[in-house]
Amino acid sequence: MSKKDLFHWTKEDYEAWCNGVERTRLSYWFPKIPGGILQPNTIIIRTDCDLRLLPYGEKPKGYGGFLTTMYDACRRMKLPCFLRTDLTSDKHSWNASCYLKELQSLPDHIFRLCEASAMANIATDGWPVDVWVIREFLILHSTFKAFDGMPINKERRYFVRDGRVICHHPYWPEEAFENQKNLPNDWQSLLSDLNKESDEEIKHLTAQTELVGSVLSGYWSCDWAYTEAGKWVLIDMGDSEDSYHWQGCKNN
Repeated sequence: MSKKDLFHWTKEDYEAWCNGVERTRLSYWFPKIPGGILQPNTIIIRTDCDLRLLPYGEKPKGYGGFLTTMYDACRRMKLPCFLRTDLTSDKHSWNASCYLKELQSLPDHIFRLCEASAMANIATDGWPVDVWVIREFLILHSTFKAFDGMPINKERRYFVRDGRVICHHPYWPEEAFENQKNLPNDWQSLLSDLNKESDEEIKHLTAQTELVGSVLSGYWSCDWAYTEAGKWVLIDMGDSEDSYHWQGCKNN
């Protein structure tokens, strides 16, 4: 589950990339994670194609070659797969963005992610879309759906500073679903069950998170998801200063 395929990147390419790239990009932190930490199978693709033009109705030079590379990578990963840039998955638009189940819809998903990236910060031309990530679609422990069909899973967010866990929370607070429609009648009960943290789980994820923190200095958030097979998998990381804490957390 932890194959690290940089897809045409040499070790020298990667090291040069790390010297100048923002550390919260998946292309920076993913290859640094120790082998003892489970992660989804992942293919990372870097492109010189200026995909920022897509939301403005322009097909950039080299777009056909980029698509061919992406099609090949998705076939290698097998469908369905999880598609994102190395900064966002736009997961709240689930079926239109990160959840790719049909190869022919790949261009539409790429467009949606480029559009979401552009809208993230219009004043600075948006977030970069020069690195793309195709990930194994994990079968996670899920009990209901929201946000355009996105499964709501058993997930946790741990905060770690220089190798020491500062705090942790279930990923989904109730208020995240305040404006959602078509939720099951018992969604609050289902969410409560997903959010129950056992002592054994906390001990395990604390150790795992501190192992991550031992190779990545600074203050990070680490997102973990629980599979139907009973394994905790690291699925994302972010800057702790920009990551949500539950209400009442002293570190908020």
